[in-house]
Amino acid sequence: MSLIPAFEIGVWNTWIFMAAWLFFHIVPLTWPIFRYDIKAMFKKGAASPPYNKTEKIINNFGTVVWVILFIYSIFLPLPLGTPLLYAGIALFVVGLIICEIAGIPWATAPVDEPITRGIYRYSRHPIYIGVFVQYIGIGI
Repeated sequence: MSLIPAFEIGVWNTWIFMAAWLFFHIVPLTWPIFRYDIKAMFKKGAASPPYNKTEKIINNFGTVVWVILFIYSIFLPLPLGTPLLYAGIALFVVGLIICEIAGIPWATAPVDEPITRGIYRYSRHPIYIGVFVQYIGIGI
């Protein structure tokens, strides 16, 4: 295994993880619209305050990095048959499960109360932890 892999567009490349990440994080954002009161959902997810100049730069930089990583993943082949692949898949799935478990109390909690049940008893931001674990899995 070399430090610089052979880049080629293929079906079994790491873009599979990035596409799965997009699917599992975009679809859950849309399905509650059909189940719950839309006005209550928008109250719960109140508009963010406007970004200052530094925050805009950081946000735009993060978006550019994510797009570059997604394009890079199209050309990066999966290390099929190696223990690292299975470790990465396991971490990705664990992170996905954390995000899904954290999303249930968040979607069903009253708007005027903090979320203190479920996984939120242990962490104030379990979805961030789940996404971080998923990125570690994608990186492995």
